[in-house]
Amino acid sequence: MEREGYDVKYVSNLDIHEDPTRLYMTKSFVSSGHDEYWSKVMRDNVEYIPNEGVGLAFLGANAAYWQIRFESAGGVANRTMVCYKDAALDPYGNSADPNLKAQTTVKWRDADQGGYTRPEAALIGVQYYYDPVNADMIVKNTNHWAFANTGLQDGSVLPGLVGYEADQIASESPSNIVVLAETPVATEYLSGFHNMTVYDHPGGKPVFATGSMQFSWGLDDLFSGVVHPNLVSPAAQQILRNVLNRFAT
Repeated sequence: MEREGYDVKYVSNLDIHEDPTRLYMTKSFVSSGHDEYWSKVMRDNVEYIPNEGVGLAFLGANAAYWQIRFESAGGVANRTMVCYKDAALDPYGNSADPNLKAQTTVKWRDADQGGYTRPEAALIGVQYYYDPVNADMIVKNTNHWAFANTGLQDGSVLPGLVGYEADQIASESPSNIVVLAETPVATEYLSGFHNMTVYDHPGGKPVFATGSMQFSWGLDDLFSGVVHPNLVSPAAQQILRNVLNRFAT
């Protein structure tokens, strides 16, 4: 993004939790990595900002999977990240206070938010199902603006850009979601499809999700040959360029 000349600001998850107003001073919010653990404050605010015309992009997979909360340690606020991953173990799980119960540290798709749950796909468009996988991404719906100037056609392949965790659309995905890639994947216990998606939020900007940890390997050759193969893809770069430019207009 810096190489392309975009005006980028950087925040951590804790920054967002402590001061969500940071999200409101930008044209887009980009979740760039393995963004698995979100507090209720984070989820509430990232879910709201598209209403203010902020675009969302999720460049990894398995985002917003577990609800967490922060607690103080040594007199310092927000020093301990809490995630029991089981409502029966979490002291908040059976709380009579609905505000505490809503912060029970379970999967977001299982979280009791006052009589309803909040699956990740309802926000992101896709949600985590598969691990580990390693596959070539197969694109579709290439007449969509996300594929402008890529030269891709339906069935074209982006080598190695699906894995090691992968997401798929769900019944809770927005009704206007567009599937940009659909790749067969299988693990020891589960088989199905990886999906890269986009949908137009009523607030006016897109919500884009690669659904794959390895998509970012197509954007830059950093660590290639050491951590992973060199999978730089001009088409993947152009897809993200199209998304970011859509946010900026």
